[in-house]
Amino acid sequence: MKKTVIFHFSYKGNENAGNRTLKMDYSIFKSKSVITNDFFNWVKLNSAEIAKSCGEKCAVTNMQIIGL
Repeated sequence: MKKTVIFHFSYKGNENAGNRTLKMDYSIFKSKSVITNDFFNWVKLNSAEIAKSCGEKCAVTNMQIIGL
């Protein structure tokens, strides 16, 4: 059996702002700590990607794990 978890965060810089969302499926037996670690790794990778594509570092203003 699977459960769907949605990762979401918002970011804002001097000239850029936006949102990123990812939908992941996990086994119902997966621990919350593993899901949380995946979430923070995903935020870290996307923050680096945003900084690279926008040319400026953006601050994360809101983070959510929906369905945990």
